[in-house]
Amino acid sequence: MLRLFKLQTLTARLFATLIIIGIVLATAIHAILLYRNHQYQQRFASTQINEALQTTLQNLSRQLQTPTPADILLALNDAFTHSSIVAVRLTNPDGNITDIGNWNQLDREPIDHLITRPLQTKPNHNDVIDQSMLISLEKKTTIVQPFDISGETWTLSFRVDAAKMWASQRAGRISLYAILSTCSLIFTVTVLVFIRRWFIHPLKQINKLINQHAPAVTFNRLAKQNNNEIGQLAKHIEDLQTHHDLQTKELQNIASTSTALYTNAPAALISIDLQGIITHANQRADQMLNPSKDQPLIDQNSYNYIDPRDKPKLQETLERLTWQESCRCDIRLLLDSGNVKLDAAIDASGIHDDLGNLTAARLSIIDMSSTTVLHQKLESKTRLMNMVVDHMSDGILLVDQSNKIAAVNQRICQLLHSSPEQLQGTTCDHASLWDRLGIFEHDKFLQQLIRIEADDQRPTQENIKSTHGSFTFQGIPIRDGLGELQGRLWVISESTNQENDNRLANQQNQRLATIKHFADEIAKASTTSQLLEITVKQLHDFFNVEAVGIAIRDNKPHKRSQQLLYRNDRHCELDSERKLIRAIETGLMPEIFASPDFAYWPDLDISKGFWLNDRHRSSWRRTFTNCNFTSLAVGPLIDNSQTTQGFVWCAQRAGERFERHEMLMIELITPLIEARLELVQLKESLKAINLIDPVTSLPSQQQFLYAAEHVRHSTNNAWSLLMLDVDYLDRVTDQMGHDSSDHLLQSISSILQAIIRRNCFVARYKHSSFAIIIPDNDRENIYNLAERLRDRLATTTHQLADDQSVATSCSIGIAFSDIDGPEIAQILAIVETRTQSARTHGRNCIVDSNGLLDSVAS
Repeated sequence: MLRLFKLQTLTARLFATLIIIGIVLATAIHAILLYRNHQYQQRFASTQINEALQTTLQNLSRQLQTPTPADILLALNDAFTHSSIVAVRLTNPDGNITDIGNWNQLDREPIDHLITRPLQTKPNHNDVIDQSMLISLEKKTTIVQPFDISGETWTLSFRVDAAKMWASQRAGRISLYAILSTCSLIFTVTVLVFIRRWFIHPLKQINKLINQHAPAVTFNRLAKQNNNEIGQLAKHIEDLQTHHDLQTKELQNIASTSTALYTNAPAALISIDLQGIITHANQRADQMLNPSKDQPLIDQNSYNYIDPRDKPKLQETLERLTWQESCRCDIRLLLDSGNVKLDAAIDASGIHDDLGNLTAARLSIIDMSSTTVLHQKLESKTRLMNMVVDHMSDGILLVDQSNKIAAVNQRICQLLHSSPEQLQGTTCDHASLWDRLGIFEHDKFLQQLIRIEADDQRPTQENIKSTHGSFTFQGIPIRDGLGELQGRLWVISESTNQENDNRLANQQNQRLATIKHFADEIAKASTTSQLLEITVKQLHDFFNVEAVGIAIRDNKPHKRSQQLLYRNDRHCELDSERKLIRAIETGLMPEIFASPDFAYWPDLDISKGFWLNDRHRSSWRRTFTNCNFTSLAVGPLIDNSQTTQGFVWCAQRAGERFERHEMLMIELITPLIEARLELVQLKESLKAINLIDPVTSLPSQQQFLYAAEHVRHSTNNAWSLLMLDVDYLDRVTDQMGHDSSDHLLQSISSILQAIIRRNCFVARYKHSSFAIIIPDNDRENIYNLAERLRDRLATTTHQLADDQSVATSCSIGIAFSDIDGPEIAQILAIVETRTQSARTHGRNCIVDSNGLLDSVAS
């Protein structure tokens, strides 16, 4: 209400304006009514005066019928008494004049209005006043009335001044008109001023700000100045301007992002005009089409990079863009001046003007070379798969959702004595389809198939007996990606073959378990010597042979190979003085290296072999024979570069020979040995150049610095660094010895490797410190990882040597490359300071850029 009375709201101002307008209208109407009343009174007064004069004339006419000087004078005096008659003159037939009033002065004045009435012979009380004989209220009027008295003409003249009588009344009315007109004018001007001030000026101000594209803060200031609807309008415009600014900023961001995506897109993108001239190209297109950088790609004709046979395809594609939004074609590109051909797919989209006319095209070029190769491989594998299915020992029959046979293999055709053409597309009627198998108890067989089809959730099988033997019918439900049942796959297998397959599968499982056990055992080796010892012992125990040996290249001076023999349940390292090592180095090793394939000699007796006259090839066999070895199996150790690094040999005695599956196992195990050998030798090499920590086998501080520099220069994303310091490690060393502290560090390194993700890099940084590089900058993820490490180490009891155990904790510092970097030395100094701060806060805690973490501290 207070705002209403103060006219702060637009409604109050409009209401006040309407009131003033109402007053103006009332004043104007009142003035008009007064004017109309004045006119009416003027006409009424004129009528009264004329009627009074008419009456006076009639009285004079009646009195003059018997004229005597006294009667004439009395009649003239009576007429002179009229308020509007200022002078009376009577002229007799003789020309004598009788005057009443100041005729001398009146005769000198001009006659404003002269009325000459017709001759009156006798008095007439019913004379109608002629409008032309009416006197004027604004002028002095002279009335001349002749009378016929006794045949003589008398003339009576009046000087009437009605304006004198009417002037006083008119003066009062004119004053009232002036007052009312002035008030109306004042109110009108006031209304116009208020309308301009309250409505027109604010709206003009808003319109001016809009035309000037004023910022939102200007409309906000205007809204604060006008605490009314104008202010609300300004506030709404401010909101619209703010929203428009946000939308503009978002559009700018989208435009910049689109430009960045276009420039850095993994696909090659170019824009061409209708003549094929390249107008824009991103980095990938420049790398693909212009690898030599001999000339800029822009302004080049795109048809120059297309095989001439495929140019019509691109032209047709551009023509299709006139009525299609996008289209696709496959072409071959000519790169490096036509020396290289590249299969590519082009996705084209049109750029149109406001009238819908095609002005340019944007092409996305996709390298399809690898896809074509994969497609060919897929077709080859599909053909191979079809061949495998056709040659499977089990019969395969696929029934679709409509109970039609969709596919069969050769085995099912053999069982049913039919062909694929005869079976495919026919209805799967179990009552007659399987008659050629000679099923026993046909009704029971149908009931078994019904039970299989009733289970739509999992594969179900039934055993069937027939005249051709025992079969296992298995029904497998086939579902699509949405889980809808699309059909059923029937697999018919002979039970006898199934038993054999089960036995073979059990043997295979045993072999796989043996290989897994062997791989687990050699994984424990950390040096080449340990690997050789574990390898020969495990092979000896598995094959139960007379002897197992291994020989590998040795790059040491004056030593060609490193060999180890396991015989009679003990290791025996072969030195250079023994005949067997010389025989292996000079005879067997060159022969294996010359033909790096699995080799098997079932009988080493040189008297029975074709090499009897080959002295060089028989020398090493004679040495093996002298060691009581009768048969030999050799598996080469070939590295990734297809270089033979050594071999493993197994020997039997007393005429025993190797079974086929034993030779197969040797072939399967040798790649595992070679892979582990490469890894162990690599670790030994890294230790030799101080890149591997000898205690924990983790990367050393030097390798950590290399990795940190690599992460800094190879990625644009921010990354994080955790420094973990083992609490009280020196106390463990002092009280339990260096071996115990080494075992503790090894246990901690195992925990770190188990928790840290594969894309992280963990290394031993200093004596009691570990450093972890994390390619992630998400604060919550980093804090959770640090807390998980801290909690795991604080709650773990570490087993040491001599049945000792110890529990310890760690202090962790965290640094982020985006706020603490980018220099590696700077980040390391900061994280070491924070780790020291964690130790200062009482250990077993985490410190980052904000200090001690609240969650950890609590």
